[in-house]
Amino acid sequence: MLRLLKTPLRSALFSLVTGCSLLLVPLPTLAVELRLSHFMSPKHPMDRSMMSPWSEEVAKLSQGSLKIRIYPGGELGKGPQEQFKRAVDGIADITLSFVTFPNRESCVSIQKAIAALK
Repeated sequence: MLRLLKTPLRSALFSLVTGCSLLLVPLPTLAVELRLSHFMSPKHPMDRSMMSPWSEEVAKLSQGSLKIRIYPGGELGKGPQEQFKRAVDGIADITLSFVTFPNRESCVSIQKAIAALK
């Protein structure tokens, strides 16, 4: 093997073949888990009929690389107004709230987030 590495061309070829062979080794895929927070009971029809089936479908379509963990009943923050704040603060990745519920503090948070993007 030492004779093989004496010339730059052979050394480069050896590195290329070794590097390409590493691509053939299956690597474990890292699953991403998103947090979905909402204020309704886990027995609520929205949770049972929409959110749970949707999260299962996302996991199925992504072949398990994307999972959605549901936090019902305000586990990450009580009430519809707090759900929006949880998303802005990064406590939850996805939240269910209603357009009519955000308070003044939520509107200020949106303005700050938009300003930070500019």
